[in-house]
Amino acid sequence: MSSDLPSRPGGGPAPDTVTVVCLHCGKAQEVGRRAQTVTCKHCYKRLELQDLLIGRYEARRAIETTGIVTVEKKGNVIADRIHCGGLIVRGKVKAEVTSRGPVLVGPEADLIGDVTAPSMAVGAGAVLQGHYAVGLMRATPVPDTVAPEATVADGKNAVPAPTPAAAPERVPPPAVPAATVSSAVPFAAATTSSVDDGPIDPEA
Repeated sequence: MSSDLPSRPGGGPAPDTVTVVCLHCGKAQEVGRRAQTVTCKHCYKRLELQDLLIGRYEARRAIETTGIVTVEKKGNVIADRIHCGGLIVRGKVKAEVTSRGPVLVGPEADLIGDVTAPSMAVGAGAVLQGHYAVGLMRATPVPDTVAPEATVADGKNAVPAPTPAAAPERVPPPAVPAATVSSAVPFAAATTSSVDDGPIDPEA
């Protein structure tokens, strides 16, 4: 007699629960496989679990579900934010998107808004506009600040590492003032003769 329950690779019936991650607190929990909505066991906020299929114009403040949101070719979604487990765009979407699963943008589809997702695929002819954070986020650059004082392990205590003495500043030698030479020659300089003939007559 065969059982109608689906089986797991390891044998036995498949579990009736699935693991979902809360969109609000980011914590995982087990929920019923057929559940449509639940209350998070950690933050006590309401969670939508079902997939959404949108094939017409819809304007919403927010679309939040742990399932996959699919916007068909005739679909046109305008929202402040879309928080979902995955997103497939074949029509037009204008919203800030945060997806815990892949984001797929079909050919000639429009996706206007910032996107945060683990992976993203875009078809030829698609129109994209916004900022995209796909895959692992880069580390935040460290601002240019003064580095903290290094420490050297000394047994159980850490003592500040000795700071190398700064090289003494070289002081240039004092400038020697240039010798000043007077161009003035004394006008009334006394003149004497090597022969003692008496005073010299200037009119001679």
